[in-house]
Amino acid sequence: MLDTMIQTKHAFSDTSTRSTRAASSDCARVHHRKPRPAADDGRLVMVSNRILRRDDASCGRLATVLRSVLAMHGGLWFGWSGKIATTPILDTRPDPRAGFDCAAFDFDRADHEAFYNGFHARALHPLLHSRLHDMRFDREEMAAWLRINAQLAGLLKTQLRPNDRIWINGLHLLPMAGELRAMGVTHRIGLLLHDAVPASSVLASLPRHDEAFRGLGACDLVGVQTAHDLHALRDYLIAFHGAMLDGADGLRVGDRTVRLATFPFGIDVEHMARVAQRAGERDMYRCFRDKLGSHKLLIGVDRPNPANGVCQRLHAIDHLLQQAPQTAGTFSMLQISPPARYDMPRCVKLDDEISRHISDVNGRHGGADWTPVRYIKRELRESALAGYLRMADVGLMTPLRDGMTLAAKEYVACQDPADPGVLVLSRFAGAADELTDAVKVNPLDVGDVAAGIRTAMRMPLDERRARWGALMSVLRGRDLARWSDDFMRALTTRTGAHDTAMPASRTA
Repeated sequence: MLDTMIQTKHAFSDTSTRSTRAASSDCARVHHRKPRPAADDGRLVMVSNRILRRDDASCGRLATVLRSVLAMHGGLWFGWSGKIATTPILDTRPDPRAGFDCAAFDFDRADHEAFYNGFHARALHPLLHSRLHDMRFDREEMAAWLRINAQLAGLLKTQLRPNDRIWINGLHLLPMAGELRAMGVTHRIGLLLHDAVPASSVLASLPRHDEAFRGLGACDLVGVQTAHDLHALRDYLIAFHGAMLDGADGLRVGDRTVRLATFPFGIDVEHMARVAQRAGERDMYRCFRDKLGSHKLLIGVDRPNPANGVCQRLHAIDHLLQQAPQTAGTFSMLQISPPARYDMPRCVKLDDEISRHISDVNGRHGGADWTPVRYIKRELRESALAGYLRMADVGLMTPLRDGMTLAAKEYVACQDPADPGVLVLSRFAGAADELTDAVKVNPLDVGDVAAGIRTAMRMPLDERRARWGALMSVLRGRDLARWSDDFMRALTTRTGAHDTAMPASRTA
């Protein structure tokens, strides 16, 4: 159990932290930016549900982004080690090569199951993706989620130093700010939500929602992805937590003013472009491209989650081939679906359903010399994913509901400037407000998606270059460095300053 985790392998010291930053390295060189101290000499303390170890492809793209932020800023990364242990420990060994320190905790099997596959997976995640019919609420699962968050907050408190700024990420850790405040922690705390935020009435449909979301009022800063998310969260806090407006972007919740602002995720644009260019020059990808011949390559990157709309996308491919049979043999689709990370309702069944749909499409429309849909069911390393993204003529990023849509931004960054592909993007993707030059589609309308695919495949080079250039301007204007700087500056600044976060009008 986490509450028995008293000893650590190594304690941190100011000296070890300074030497770790000084020795920093490869991560810093990759991003062409050296770790630097925060403006107030306090560390960045990044809190997430999982820490990404070097050369670990199993954590997903979000963990890669957070690792890059720490490589630039230095500080401490606190999260699950990825290990299941009979006797959990808190491992605080410095990593001289990383440019930052880690405090990685183990889970025993019972707590791992409760934290990842209980209340979060069965109730909270479906709720925030507006899938109430998939939501399964259980009081005991919620109690376990709250208990584990309290225990993690206790572990984190032992690692804090004066002036540290705490940056908490994601749904798993919603109660942590409240637990830290209850323990007397007075540090600045920011929470960044990666998922979409539904309407206030949908949030309030969760049993005991006031308890589940109470931690929001303990934060100094809550960041969301879009203006819609911001308005929904503000309305919820006012209607159900008695919050009152306090200035242009603040809410008075109890005795604390919480700042709400939009921070759409940034990516390391130039790094992704370099990785994709190098990957595109490898024989493996050249051979794959040669085998495609004149076929257009379509690509989708999604875990088997109902909110990602993979089955709807496959229906759109089937619809396209039925309504426009002349397109048969002119394209191939590559669907990359890493395994579901958590045991959410329907995920296992959905994986089987996706495989069945792909088999049906290939059997109905394919032949000995052409396969409409190819399928990869594993996590790919960054270089491998970048290579496939660069080759793709059309990026199909069509979630039914999504917060960040990092894959859409990475697709744009990986394109060849001389011959860029076209992004087909769901109107309900988190990135849709920013990426206005994508081909927008409604993922619930298979005819609309099919039409968007045809538009993308037939788009002339001049228009593709113009659209890609506009999309890249957006990404470069709010890249990883700018995005993380903005969040940290907003976390440091007292409520009232409005110059660091993206104004709602820019994301509306």
